[in-house]
Amino acid sequence: MSERFTYLITRWLDGTASKEEQKELWGLSLEAAHQDQLNTELESAWTMVTAEESMSVEKVDQLFEKLGSEPVRVIDLERKQQRKRRLFWSMAAAAVIILAIGGANWLLNPPVQRKPVAVQDTHRDVQPGGNKAVLTLANGNKIVLDSAADGLLTKQGRVNIVKVADGQLAYKGRDNAGSFNTLTTPYGGMYRLILPDGTAVWLNAASAITYPTAFAGPKREVLVKGEAYFEVEKDASKPFIVNVNGHSIIEVLGTHFNVNAYDNEDSISTTLLEGSVKVTAGNIADKEHQVTLKPGQQMLIDADDRRVKVINNLDPDRIIAWKNGLFNFEGMPLERAMRQLARWYNIEIVYEQPIRAIQFGGTLKRNLPLSGILHFLEGAGLHYRLEDKNRLIILKD
Repeated sequence: MSERFTYLITRWLDGTASKEEQKELWGLSLEAAHQDQLNTELESAWTMVTAEESMSVEKVDQLFEKLGSEPVRVIDLERKQQRKRRLFWSMAAAAVIILAIGGANWLLNPPVQRKPVAVQDTHRDVQPGGNKAVLTLANGNKIVLDSAADGLLTKQGRVNIVKVADGQLAYKGRDNAGSFNTLTTPYGGMYRLILPDGTAVWLNAASAITYPTAFAGPKREVLVKGEAYFEVEKDASKPFIVNVNGHSIIEVLGTHFNVNAYDNEDSISTTLLEGSVKVTAGNIADKEHQVTLKPGQQMLIDADDRRVKVINNLDPDRIIAWKNGLFNFEGMPLERAMRQLARWYNIEIVYEQPIRAIQFGGTLKRNLPLSGILHFLEGAGLHYRLEDKNRLIILKD
């Protein structure tokens, strides 16, 4: 496959690739597994091509400024003056664009044939989400974590609540009785939490988790809304219980799993990565709708009629891509992909016409500004307009 990939890139760069070869290259380039090879092949192309005009550092900078996105990998031409490269400008420009946005969406439609991207001014661009959350204490007081300094935030009983670097909240110390706290992430935010028992929780955008500052009883129970990924600390004497927004109950001793329970999604999903969990649709006594999951399985509960469905052999990396700093749109319908973007970039999505049956593919980094994502959408044949930085209009064809 690597030889085929090299062949397709070479054909595209010299302008001899057929439409079918361009489509094949587009599909391969979207896969994260090929990103390193894509960068290597393009760098190699730069060293081999000569022409009348050299590629200056200033021109590279101008391209990146217009794109409004960070390059995946940038060759520092200034540090390689001793090996001055004379480059064919149009090829170099295309290569820089590919490196800057992850590549594939420019392959089917060269820049000269495309409509201008709606977001070109980086000062007007929408930046990606980050480590943002609000901690609500038992007494109702709120602490905005993204503006709070690292270190001790407050004490509840004998438990210290500490903000750790890199967007993480931790509870240190033990108490015999715990009061309840709630961690809430806004649109455009995510946060990591270490519960009093050592369980690690990643909270996605527009989500919340309510939990005690000490697990004093016979079980460890938390309430989740939105999306969260759990790595549960093992304790056979205290089962870990997740109440998913009142719609389902997850019972576990120690395992890794993901829960997606947004109000605007058409189903509630629990996906198991490691260990074993028992998922019940409804309350814990409803044995009829109870499923024990194995790694790689996902339980879906229909948000309307509460029907239960189990899906086998899922790719776990696709499910927890958000936790690893990625969007994974493989096989994802347009509307669902748009909801992910709305939550992460804190934007409103408006459709000028009924939604077309478009399915996306590929992986993109979540640290790209919105313009980088819009390049991808445009390459998939979607037309749009961005208004007032936070209103994305999906246009008629």
